[in-house]
Amino acid sequence: MALLASWLTGRHLWKSVTTLIFLVIFTLAYSTSPPHPCQCWPDWQPIKDEHEYYCKDTKSEKTFHCNIDLPPICKCKENGQIINRPLGEVNCVEIGRTFDNINCEPDSQWKTWFDKYPQYRLYH
Repeated sequence: MALLASWLTGRHLWKSVTTLIFLVIFTLAYSTSPPHPCQCWPDWQPIKDEHEYYCKDTKSEKTFHCNIDLPPICKCKENGQIINRPLGEVNCVEIGRTFDNINCEPDSQWKTWFDKYPQYRLYH
């Protein structure tokens, strides 16, 4: 009887240890998993359509590509007054609205960002 009790206790102990090891490995694997393939800006969420991911502004219908560095805030002048455009705006062009210039300010910050992402530059 003592031998059977010893065997059951050892088997139970081994099962508990293997379960614990599995849980530790699973937790480590889950916590060190790679980041989401689509990194978005604050208040933007990754959305997947039938083909690929893109980022969508949670406050509007604006979309942008994934994994793009946060652009500077676009500052446009309207009748001489500075207007801060929403995040994701990369120029001072808007239907039904006329700004004093089509390029965002400050120029130096935008030049740096456009050097990295020239596909978003407004060519004229």
